[in-house]
Amino acid sequence: MKRLEIKKTYLKQWLETRIDIYKQLHPQFVSFLVMVAAAGVTGAVAIAYARLIEWATSIVVWMSIEHRWVFIAISPVLFISAWALVRFFSPEAGGSGIPQVLADIEISSTDNTYRRNPWQNLRLIAIKILSSTLAVLGGGVVGREGPTIQISAAIFSMFDGLFKRYVSPRRSQQTLLIAGGGAGLAAAFNTPLGGVVFAIEELASQHFKNFKGALILSVVIAGYVTQSILGPYLFIGHPTIGIVTLNDTAIGLAAAASIGIIGALFGKYLYVLAQKVRTATNLQRLFLAAIVGLLVSSACVFLGTDASGGGSLLIQKLLFSNIQQPNHGNIILAVWRILGLAATYLSGCAGGIFAPSLAAGASLGAVLANALNFDNQNLMIVMAMIAFLTGATRSPFTSFILVFEMTDRQAAIMPMMTAALLAYVAAKIVDQHSFYEKMRDRLLNVKLEVN
Repeated sequence: MKRLEIKKTYLKQWLETRIDIYKQLHPQFVSFLVMVAAAGVTGAVAIAYARLIEWATSIVVWMSIEHRWVFIAISPVLFISAWALVRFFSPEAGGSGIPQVLADIEISSTDNTYRRNPWQNLRLIAIKILSSTLAVLGGGVVGREGPTIQISAAIFSMFDGLFKRYVSPRRSQQTLLIAGGGAGLAAAFNTPLGGVVFAIEELASQHFKNFKGALILSVVIAGYVTQSILGPYLFIGHPTIGIVTLNDTAIGLAAAASIGIIGALFGKYLYVLAQKVRTATNLQRLFLAAIVGLLVSSACVFLGTDASGGGSLLIQKLLFSNIQQPNHGNIILAVWRILGLAATYLSGCAGGIFAPSLAAGASLGAVLANALNFDNQNLMIVMAMIAFLTGATRSPFTSFILVFEMTDRQAAIMPMMTAALLAYVAAKIVDQHSFYEKMRDRLLNVKLEVN
């Protein structure tokens, strides 16, 4: 037994010595291998997380139809559990996760020693997945895409912590977080270009040359893992757009500007309400989570399952279904998608606003197309999706590229691009800063106060 222990110790020392020698000779290659491993794990985790949320969504559909009163009764408990997990075990796992990644990038840009230890990252990932899944099971209007971005950034940071003695010191924490965030978005939506553009536009608008290699490598690996398992699917599909006339474009752009303003107002007042909720006591927040659970489950039962979840199925229904719903029904659903998203976020659970914002935009687009007797309804819907997301996030390029990659509609590329631009300008009139920017600044102030 003692001889076996000696052999194990010798083997470990020999392996570490060889790695140290190789690191000195090829420092960038070792960092490359760690980055590839992190991106591969990101793709696998993103797929598993997506499957978990799909399962939770199917449970909601079944419960809201077959056991509606039981569903309404247990939803408050699920929301309280989702809030408590975040509040008491990993506060940084709350919300969408994008502001937290932005704050970490900002801090690491001036302090490269700043990082969580691997176990903190692992706990954040576990709580993020569990809390958001409970919120979906409760009927919450919540997405997995924002959380996937934070989860991916945490995976990259965790790999950096686990293998830090083997990684080149020139590989900064900031680079890892940016690459991880981009890989997360690419894996969540199956949009590699969207992942790159999001990282450039939202996560780091400066110094792209310092991390472009790591970013593109991470997005490519995460994309390959996702597509090798799920296939080269489109997040939404191939909606029929038809011939895009100048008249259609003009009406669509006017609608995009209006919806961009609505998205900006949503982000502005969501931040105001989030600040008020932040000052509440734990007991008050517990009651808030219970009330939100009661509201969202009731909406799911009485408005249908389109009123809950991230909204990808609702978008597909609006784009591909030939069944016309009365416009008053569309209006109620569109209003609820916005109010329900705000309520779910304020409950304190983990969950994103990225995909639900696209669904809110699609609902508003369907309402306007119906009200105006607009022939090219699908054009209006995709432009409205871009406009609302742009208004809420102030990321016009990301919004345009995401929807373009999701639908693959080359014929509408110019109207879609212009819709993003007009929505951005209109949103800036309402508020100079996005919801994500304000939340990032608040998190930075909190971290400074703690330090």
